[in-house]
Amino acid sequence: MNGISSRPLPKVGAIGLSLPLYSKTPGYFDRLRGVWNSFLTELSTEAAVAENIFTCDADEVAAFCKKAESLQLDAIVVSALSYCASLTALQALCDCRLPLVIWNTQFANRIENSFSNDDLIMNHTVQGIHDLGNCLWQKKRQFFIASGNYRNKNTLSKLRQFLNAAHTFNSGTINILEMGGQFEGMGDFDYDHQQAAEQLNYRLTSASCEELRELFHAVPDEAVNAETALFAERFCIDPALPEKVLFDSVKMHLAFQQLRNQYNADAFTMNFLALNDSPGDPFPRDQYGDC
Repeated sequence: MNGISSRPLPKVGAIGLSLPLYSKTPGYFDRLRGVWNSFLTELSTEAAVAENIFTCDADEVAAFCKKAESLQLDAIVVSALSYCASLTALQALCDCRLPLVIWNTQFANRIENSFSNDDLIMNHTVQGIHDLGNCLWQKKRQFFIASGNYRNKNTLSKLRQFLNAAHTFNSGTINILEMGGQFEGMGDFDYDHQQAAEQLNYRLTSASCEELRELFHAVPDEAVNAETALFAERFCIDPALPEKVLFDSVKMHLAFQQLRNQYNADAFTMNFLALNDSPGDPFPRDQYGDC
């Protein structure tokens, strides 16, 4: 019932960058290419990698970006495999119209006492990313950045969120799901929805609290337990939190994901009072208090 994995994978072009100096070291580029393939394996769990290139040549980066645009991919993902000079990719990335995501990652997940010069050379990525990021910022080229080891679940999740946003942006119409209508006295939603939808190119759909309640009660306990285990890996859960509150919160999280998937929604907004006051509310106030 994972809401993220059931959505179509964004289509991306992936660029792995290095430095011409390192191409002259026998065997070094082949080792870096092996690391790049490991990066691509993990990236493929979060995106459909339509094209990829490992290079230290500015002309190759420019040609790759043009091809990615012609294929109408959702985004370009850039990673460093070693130190890389920003001018290798800067102009091509600034000229490219596709959303840009920098995946600031490396192969090693920790620095041990035995960390050697070879380990340093094989994981010397952050300085090149710093160089490229600064130059992109100076050129006012917008980009997202996700930092962490290439297998880090939090980093991959953040990367997927960025790529989903790029896919939504490129899809043309944004599907917004709402529940509960306008909050009484709140003026933000007091506008002509039809006119706004025509101007901003979105589709607004309403879901009922009853639909969410049915999905909540249909979530199997084993799915809740599995998701709770993932939460425990990613977050620090207060030991004082009652077990039932945690269980039902995760269960509601999965129900919301399922509801979003049923409506193929890109965004969600709700009036929480509608849920709080609805008959059969899975979070009755006598047990949980006010939101």
